[in-house]
Amino acid sequence: MSNQLVIGYGEIGRAVGKNIGEHDFYDLARGGTTGDSYEILHICFPFSGVFVDDVRFYIDAFKSEHVIIWSTVQIGT
Repeated sequence: MSNQLVIGYGEIGRAVGKNIGEHDFYDLARGGTTGDSYEILHICFPFSGVFVDDVRFYIDAFKSEHVIIWSTVQIGT
């Protein structure tokens, strides 16, 4: 099992995935890995009104210690 998970596998997620080495992915539309824990989460989905709640959900769901946000977010997020 990889210790990194890319969430959102669109244009940004694919580019991040190419450059971080071994990883798993979770595509918001198609799903992906489930039930595993990951040390590092790479957030690659667009900002929305529920962005913070979504990120917290994924941190809890995958028991992640570190989170890298590649998305453009609103000031103060």
